Amino acid sequence: MAAGRKTAVPKLRSKRALDAAIKKLDALVTRAQSLSSKEQAVLKELTEQVRDYEQAHFPMPEISNAAILNHLLQSNEMTPGQLAEATGVSGLIIAALLRGDAKMSPSHASKIARHFKLRSDVFDIDG
Repeated sequence: MAAGRKTAVPKLRSKRALDAAIKKLDALVTRAQSLSSKEQAVLKELTEQVRDYEQAHFPMPEISNAAILNHLLQSNEMTPGQLAEATGVSGLIIAALLRGDAKMSPSHASKIARHFKLRSDVFDIDG
């Protein structure tokens, strides 16, 4: 190993290398409680490389607050009115958020996220 380098994990340069790294990660994670310090370093390095490779090659699309809110309502079989009642956020605000006509405030994000048992940072807060 080169000086200062903790692990001998080659840089991921292909989908094939990514797949092999994920298999190695799976094997390490299943033994997480009994890893040697060298294996822990490999686990950390592989995790970072997989994250970096996936961010570069498979970027996640931006998802609007309206899309997130619509999904939450549909998957929980709720109406906008029920959400307004459950959270104390005005029905007019909920409707505007669903149309994408209003910005999600920190207060609204907190109330809505709390209702769905999520962290408020699931929403993009503009104000």
